[in-house]
Amino acid sequence: MPEGTQKLESDVIGGLEAAPKTDATKVDILLIATKSDYLEFAEGFVEWPLGLMSIAGPCLDAGYSVKIIDQRTDQNWKQAISDILNHCPICVGLSSMSGPHLRNTIEVAEWINKHYPDQPIVVGGPHATMAPEHLAGCGLFDVVVPSEGEEVFLEIVQSMDKERPITNIKGIYFQDGAEIRNTGVREALDVNQLAPLPYHLLDVNHYNPNVGGNRSIAFFPDRGCPHRCAFCNVNDYFYTRKARMMSAEALVDHMKKIVSIGVDVIAMGDSNFLGNVHRIKDLVDLLEKDPIPLKIKCSGRVDDILRIHDRWGMEMLERMKAIGFIAFQIGVESGSDDVLEYMDKKITVEQVRRANDIVKKVDVIPLYSFMGGSPHETAEDGQMTLDLMVEVAESNPKARMTNLQLFRLLPGGTKFWKVAEEEFGVELPKKWEDWFDLYCLGHPWLAPHDLALFKKWDLISYFITPLTVCEYYPRWWVKILAPIYSRLVKFRIRHRLYDYMPEMFILEWLRKAYIAS
Repeated sequence: MPEGTQKLESDVIGGLEAAPKTDATKVDILLIATKSDYLEFAEGFVEWPLGLMSIAGPCLDAGYSVKIIDQRTDQNWKQAISDILNHCPICVGLSSMSGPHLRNTIEVAEWINKHYPDQPIVVGGPHATMAPEHLAGCGLFDVVVPSEGEEVFLEIVQSMDKERPITNIKGIYFQDGAEIRNTGVREALDVNQLAPLPYHLLDVNHYNPNVGGNRSIAFFPDRGCPHRCAFCNVNDYFYTRKARMMSAEALVDHMKKIVSIGVDVIAMGDSNFLGNVHRIKDLVDLLEKDPIPLKIKCSGRVDDILRIHDRWGMEMLERMKAIGFIAFQIGVESGSDDVLEYMDKKITVEQVRRANDIVKKVDVIPLYSFMGGSPHETAEDGQMTLDLMVEVAESNPKARMTNLQLFRLLPGGTKFWKVAEEEFGVELPKKWEDWFDLYCLGHPWLAPHDLALFKKWDLISYFITPLTVCEYYPRWWVKILAPIYSRLVKFRIRHRLYDYMPEMFILEWLRKAYIAS
């Protein structure tokens, strides 16, 4: 056993104690899903670690054994990690998202480096894509993988296994002395060739939905997006504006494998699943001939729904519902046409109203998302968004929606990032610890009073649709109090009453209590 792999009884780092050594089966690759804090706030709602599962599949196919340990579902994860690391696996894989998730990933990496200093660690995920030099230079990771990792992670494992240099692997970052090296950009993957995810590595009972069904899983058949919304950096993850969409035939094959593990709800998590109307028709045709017992949630845009309706009328939407579509996740973002135009959303408020009426008629649940406080947005614009949220909720009782989420600036090639840099002097954090705060880049374009107002709206707007709150927090007292407080929230919005809000202390406490739990 390499020096440093023995348990240190008194050592604690980031709240993680070194667990005692026990016998364990040797595993070639250990993948660790770390907590994100702000994603697990809902009662019993834990997302599948799809990123780690996607890199596990090719390794399994190549003959390597893989273990995924999930901090969120395994109470004894510290013991389980030590059991495997004591047997010196080829490498450990971690994912990273900016914010609280990154803090947890860093803490686990620090602990491994302290107690198992010879253990190679590879990190990928959204933060590794957004700021690869940051992770490569922090001294905790041997290799950083930006963008898609299915192929490159296997190549890293094979190189480490055979003790070959990693310098010839395209698409990675690593530290070489005082230099951060980048080996270039890999070609995009063919999504139709992606292997099924290894669902057997995890217990399906640990991963639950928040709307509809008893067992749910997200699935991402597509990569990239053809649109250029000013706030979104999704295409920075894939280095292209071209959307790669899985064919209807390949999608059906994946759905058949998913239903075999006992899942009854599949959430198509892509940025714009409804954007390809030809694939929608092909998928409906296939599932009408060969039904699959899955309820389907998918993402889309307001203009996608209008395009489907304008092309086929209600017929296609009704066929979609008949074969399993239960909900559309729709990004509205703002109730101000000026803001929608500035963020290059390419939709209007009137189109939102039309789409809401269409979805109401077909009796599919719309899940609307909104944001507020973006560059050059005013408090008046935010009020218009709240007004639209109330209008949509009252005109469609089945509507669900996010809160008016405080805008979060994302680095990359977006219009808003360029505006923040050039007009407001925003810079990337100098210390990696600063990335632990989701809003570390701030809102310098907002006056203090307006920023305080948007923060209030971020909290109270959860309750515009009390059903959403009750589904996330299924406790008896929430089901009683949420509808009552919802009426007060709508009254405040209609009459612009935000100065005296004593309930803010309770709401802040509840949010912190759930995020910290």
